[in-house]
Amino acid sequence: MFRFESMWLRDESIHEVVKDAWAKGVAAGLQQDPCAIVGECAAKLSEWNKYTFGHVQRSIESKQRSLHILQSRFDASTWLMQQQLREGIKELLTREELMWRQHNEEDVRGLVAHYFSDLFSSSLPQDCDSVVNDIDRSLNEVDTISLEKQVTSTEVYEAALNLFWWGDGVKQNPIRWCSWERMCVSKFRGGIGFRHLGLFNRSLLAKQVWRLIKSPTTLAGKVLKARYFPRSSFLDAKVGYRPSYIWRSFIAVKELVHKGCKWNIGDGRSVNVWEDFWLADHRKLGPKPCNSEVNYVRDLLNNEGDDWNYEQLISLFPSNIANKVACSFVSQSKSDTLYWYNGPGGEFSCKSAYILALETSQELVQNNSEEAIKFSHAIWMAKVPNKVKIFVWRAWHNFIPSIDNLRARGLNLTMTSCTHCGEPGEDVLHVLFRCSKAKEVWDRCIFGRFYDTSGAITMGDFCSIILDAYPTCWDDFMMILWVLWTRRNKHFHGQVDSRETDVEVTAKRILSDYSNANKKVLATRVETPQTNSRDVWTKPQFGQIKFNCDAAWQKESGKVGMGFVARNCNGEVLLSGARSEFYANSPLEAEAKAVWWATKQAQSRGYSEVVFESDSLTLVHALRNQSIPLQIATMFSDILSNSLTFSTCSWSFVKREGNMVAHSIATWALGCSNDVILEGEVPSCASVLVLKDVSPVY
Repeated sequence: MFRFESMWLRDESIHEVVKDAWAKGVAAGLQQDPCAIVGECAAKLSEWNKYTFGHVQRSIESKQRSLHILQSRFDASTWLMQQQLREGIKELLTREELMWRQHNEEDVRGLVAHYFSDLFSSSLPQDCDSVVNDIDRSLNEVDTISLEKQVTSTEVYEAALNLFWWGDGVKQNPIRWCSWERMCVSKFRGGIGFRHLGLFNRSLLAKQVWRLIKSPTTLAGKVLKARYFPRSSFLDAKVGYRPSYIWRSFIAVKELVHKGCKWNIGDGRSVNVWEDFWLADHRKLGPKPCNSEVNYVRDLLNNEGDDWNYEQLISLFPSNIANKVACSFVSQSKSDTLYWYNGPGGEFSCKSAYILALETSQELVQNNSEEAIKFSHAIWMAKVPNKVKIFVWRAWHNFIPSIDNLRARGLNLTMTSCTHCGEPGEDVLHVLFRCSKAKEVWDRCIFGRFYDTSGAITMGDFCSIILDAYPTCWDDFMMILWVLWTRRNKHFHGQVDSRETDVEVTAKRILSDYSNANKKVLATRVETPQTNSRDVWTKPQFGQIKFNCDAAWQKESGKVGMGFVARNCNGEVLLSGARSEFYANSPLEAEAKAVWWATKQAQSRGYSEVVFESDSLTLVHALRNQSIPLQIATMFSDILSNSLTFSTCSWSFVKREGNMVAHSIATWALGCSNDVILEGEVPSCASVLVLKDVSPVY
């Protein structure tokens, strides 16, 4: 049966074939019988398709093989031929697409129905129901539900990435040793750090939601508010009746945005005590007690609104929470500020939103144990080639193709014993540690007979022994593991290595070559200009008073010690102070508290020309540029307000080495229960450092 293929129209020579066939029919006197002329054209087209146009799929395969051969030669003179082959393949693929579009779904359905119509025929079709019921079902109800699940384009794309990764871009059906979701976990939580497209798309969408929250006066913000949450905020909004696709998308990431945003308290009028995130440890305080009339943070402040009502805090909260609340800065002249808690400067970023989505995702299995985090850091921070890092990561998770692992995956292998020693079975630990050939290698190294350690039954156990006993030789250990596995592969595939006894020598040579190559790359890079900063204390100008401020922050408890020292142009100490507080949320907040306290002390002493110096570069840059870090917005605004009371006020940065007096006072302040203010002197812990600043020894 003849079928006219639409892909033929891509070839200009088809017009000549039809014209010649039609002219031949007319010359033969067939003009009175158009069907005969059409039949002649069909015959000519079939002949032309067979001998000239050719089989499209075979032509594609032929050109692809030719292109692969040219690319493998690495010859620049073949570039033009390669380009021509690429254009030819592109044209053939277009023709193939037209062919499959023409062979529509009805044709395919007809072929399937015809094929299966006689496949299960029987001469005695009796009692079919009982026979069918006796057959074991291959799919249970759970499998059926999973098959009915809609597959998104993101899942298809991630499956393709997973296939490409485990197949090295070449293999058609490789073994997928772990799921894509597990590989998307952070490197320091047991994964390999690939981007999870679904969660990343949610972080991009969260950015639009954040813009809606922070810019409610925009046209889009006004329209959405009027339609979906006219009497509340976005964080309290519901899906609503007949929502648009955009609004459904926004609601889908509302929980992510709600987890990432936090309130910086100003006057406390906008923040719900029980429902909003506003405490330092980022958690809600709800549910609300039945007998409490407190709703907003403003209800926890005194009548003036400039400090906390301590009696009420103690009556409502446990002592540890009450102390944290009491350490929060408030200001009746500043409104509450919503900020992104793990973003730079409190501003939203897709990177921080993606990290938050990873941490809170229920579908990603993360290993948060201290041992796993320690081992992950050791792997990915090692100064070895990336392929070695990936191999050790795979060995740690038992994702390498040892004989036992391949048999467990269903491969029917003829070889069931170790390729080196012949012992039955071959797992990861046997290849790398317990094989007699591997033991010979380890005995010649500095690690000794660590493989005989009792209780070491996993890859992690052996690596923990090395990390604890030989931390400086971790890179060498990883290289030896990789060379041992490479040697095993050569034996497995029949490539006998004549230098198999030089495993440790090969490992050291590769590691040395890698280190030298990286040193050359670093040497050729242009050095970035260093920030103008000092590492020694300098005297202020005549008439100025310099306040050096610092804070000591304990990460585990959050306790903060603050210290400052004020000196004149001669280096003489005018004033010093030490103070401790129960809690600060971050080092930046601790440093800001120290600077704020120093500005208040300078105000109370009536100083007019002052310089405030700190070793917090982030805080100094923000004060100079008046760019408010949103996580300390209220305190930061109060610092700027205090600075306006001086005739001249400047901000200076100095490295820790030049701020040792304030640093020692702040460290000493951690043990103080009350504020300490000293006139004309410093605490004894800093007296020697003051003399060193005035008369430095070079």
